[in-house]
Amino acid sequence: MVGPSAAGHGKSVGVNKIERDTSMVKMEWKQEDLELAGELIKNHTATEVGKIFNKSKNAILGVLYREKIKNGYVPAPDSPYSKARMRNRFKSDPALGEMKCYICSTTFTRSGRFDRFCYECKRTGRVA
Repeated sequence: MVGPSAAGHGKSVGVNKIERDTSMVKMEWKQEDLELAGELIKNHTATEVGKIFNKSKNAILGVLYREKIKNGYVPAPDSPYSKARMRNRFKSDPALGEMKCYICSTTFTRSGRFDRFCYECKRTGRVA
């Protein structure tokens, strides 16, 4: 152990260091555990069921949802969670007007206030 520095901060050499394995491990659930979790979730919260199984709340909810999907559940089409999300990255806004690309000089509709390059130059990587 190294003594504290003049500022009062000490450095420990591996004393309080916790090493964790950060690799993703696929959790295998037994069929009996899945059925038991499904029964328990009817009367208990996901946190309580997680404590019983020594897992997190999200692990319990995730495995039950994946099991439900596997058994034929289809989310409602009008659900806000089942709608496709639209990316606004290169969406054109006609209100911003048109301008010429700084690289290829083609006219394009701007998608943002600071746009200076057309979609094709952005897509092909000509923009540095």
